Amino acid sequence: MILITNTTMVGHIAMWLYRLAPKHQPRKVDVIMERVNSHIDSVFDTPIKRDPEFKTHEFENRDDLYQFIDELMKNIKEFRELNLTWQEYEAGIDPDSPDRENTIVFTSMYDTRSSEDWYTTDFIDLDAFIQDVVWTLLMEDSAENG
Repeated sequence: MILITNTTMVGHIAMWLYRLAPKHQPRKVDVIMERVNSHIDSVFDTPIKRDPEFKTHEFENRDDLYQFIDELMKNIKEFRELNLTWQEYEAGIDPDSPDRENTIVFTSMYDTRSSEDWYTTDFIDLDAFIQDVVWTLLMEDSAENG
């Protein structure tokens, strides 16, 4: 069993949004976090006795936790939009469009690009984001519960 509090999950989601966003400024973060909080408040239902604001939820295993976060985040359109580069976002491209151009760009440590160029062409890998949130939640649960 993996026991996670509402504040811990919200905190890890917010942390990774800021860590992975270009220039550490995720677009529409207020909307994303409002939807995250609303969903978590509706699911986390076991209050902690010392403070009823804190609620917990038990997950059977890592896969159960991953599926919960994957479904939660990918059902938020503003989160899916973080997979767009700034250029795509400004052009009004829909992140769910089957016509979205799938371009792979190879880079190395020897490439030189301006920070502005990097900012306009960078995006958040949504699956990597979810994996990072799950990993840090598991690490915290392991440290607290052995």
